[in-house]
Amino acid sequence: MGIEQRGFSPEQFNGEQKTLNNIGRIMESGNEPIFHKEELEQYVEPPLLKACEVFYGKGIRTVCTDANIENVKISNNVSIYLDFNHLSDENRLIAKNLNFEHRTNSHYGNVIVIEIPANIHSNVEEISNKAIEVANQFKGQEDTWIKEWAKNDPPLMFDDAKRRMFNILKPEPKLNDEELEKYYSLEFKEQMNFIEKFSNKEFEKFSKNTNNETVFQFWKNKKYYFDSEKKLFYRNKKLYDIANKEKIS
Repeated sequence: MGIEQRGFSPEQFNGEQKTLNNIGRIMESGNEPIFHKEELEQYVEPPLLKACEVFYGKGIRTVCTDANIENVKISNNVSIYLDFNHLSDENRLIAKNLNFEHRTNSHYGNVIVIEIPANIHSNVEEISNKAIEVANQFKGQEDTWIKEWAKNDPPLMFDDAKRRMFNILKPEPKLNDEELEKYYSLEFKEQMNFIEKFSNKEFEKFSKNTNNETVFQFWKNKKYYFDSEKKLFYRNKKLYDIANKEKIS
């Protein structure tokens, strides 16, 4: 689960037989908050994507998936890991009745593990259909995990958004010979202070050369939602709705 490193997209197995032998591993951790169904494609391998979209629509958080050539060679399964902590009592019981394993101390935390037998020759569309069948057996619930993420993900004020933009875009500090000599003459704590002061100066230059529209477009491209009245950037519209106590669809 993670950054897109797959051999093909879900659309490509329409009409043409595709197997797990074609699916590469997605390396990035699944512990990123996903607030839009469209974001799932960045973290979920194609064989399990549609099932995870079903789970998302039911308010159930997918923590991670394993449905790739490397994993299936080892486990002979494809797997979906569901967030147990935010699973409703009804869905916990469904998982238990379906004999899905509950792992309290796994690499992915407290999870329900859904495993579907597979090998490298398994057909992707068949695996997808089996996973959808499983997802359809769960019930809709309140997406409490999103509200919890919201508490720990406050909006950015405009100046903070500009600073964070700088932190994302800035290269490693480039010191001239005189600055390097001074840096290496300092104790560790003083070195950190030196770099911080240097970075602040670089930010001042960046800030002068970066207008508000550029900042706005940067965060808009990252799908942030801008509250024009309060001049705040929310990670998305759903977090804005939560903060303003509006009904969430």
